[in-house]
Amino acid sequence: MHRTHEAKGLVCFSVSVDEPADRPRVEAFLKEKGAALPNFLLADEKADAAHLQARFGYEGPRPHYVLFGRSGERVWDSTSAKEWLDEKGIEKLVERELAK
Repeated sequence: MHRTHEAKGLVCFSVSVDEPADRPRVEAFLKEKGAALPNFLLADEKADAAHLQARFGYEGPRPHYVLFGRSGERVWDSTSAKEWLDEKGIEKLVERELAK
């Protein structure tokens, strides 16, 4: 999705809540998958829990997806959504937001 819509303004990144000691494993996984987006590794998930909840709606389930509109408002997240969107559903949501 990042590669498909990057030119239209989509910015993707990932946040890993793995232990810092697991960073080499995380980086190897991202490289294996061909991830071409920034990945952030939390230093301490518990210390950052309130910030993650406030900004991303993150309550612990993984994976957790969040879509922000162009003005920075949270449009959708996989925790508070009434129904889970599959890849095609998320793609449609992204396309709708990019058209605004």
